[in-house]
Amino acid sequence: MSRLDDPHSSYNDELKRLYDRFKEESVQPDAYFDEDDLIEIFDYASDMADDATRIDVLLVGARLYPSSEPLMQRKACLVFDTSGDESARRAVAPVAGSVIGRLLALRIDKPSR
Repeated sequence: MSRLDDPHSSYNDELKRLYDRFKEESVQPDAYFDEDDLIEIFDYASDMADDATRIDVLLVGARLYPSSEPLMQRKACLVFDTSGDESARRAVAPVAGSVIGRLLALRIDKPSR
């Protein structure tokens, strides 16, 4: 069982508070979230099927952490989930050497085996 599967988990409560704080504060120009917070929020928003928050996380992340590989990987995942193969291929290119990049490339190329 993962930490998110347990509805009584203190981790789940903390993550929900972090997610809610991001949704309230991310529109403020002086809002600050560290890279790990943004990754956690993005992943939680993915679990909640909240594409708007996923996009907001990537926009904040691009401003605060423009060379963050974990955020670039999540951008590639979002583009793969929401667009055509060619856009996804371009989004995966910067992270092609990572595990996530290789998995997305396999899904884009749809090997016959």
